[in-house]
Amino acid sequence: KRYLDIAKITKAKVAVITDNDGDCQKKCIEKYEEYKTDNNIGVFYGEDNLKSTFEYYLFDENELTCENEFGEDALNYMLNHKTEIALKLSYLSGLKTPNYIKRAIEWINK
Repeated sequence: KRYLDIAKITKAKVAVITDNDGDCQKKCIEKYEEYKTDNNIGVFYGEDNLKSTFEYYLFDENELTCENEFGEDALNYMLNHKTEIALKLSYLSGLKTPNYIKRAIEWINK
């Protein structure tokens, strides 16, 4: 939030991409409430409280690739080995980006 306070003053355009941690209202809406009127600050997150973190959305968009890379229980593996999967997936091409991240990229590039 300190960076957002600076962006508020400097008017730098900032896209916040965050997990909802299972409580979208509290962790994504209320947490950033004071920045909602700033046109240069956008907050982007997955809205499904049952999908608390990025890995759920990445898996949804790339199920077959994830299963080929991490096995039958790929989602569980991804949730429990975040650093390892991030490194492995960074070398793969053709991954589909989760929608909330696409929206952030489109917004920041406007």
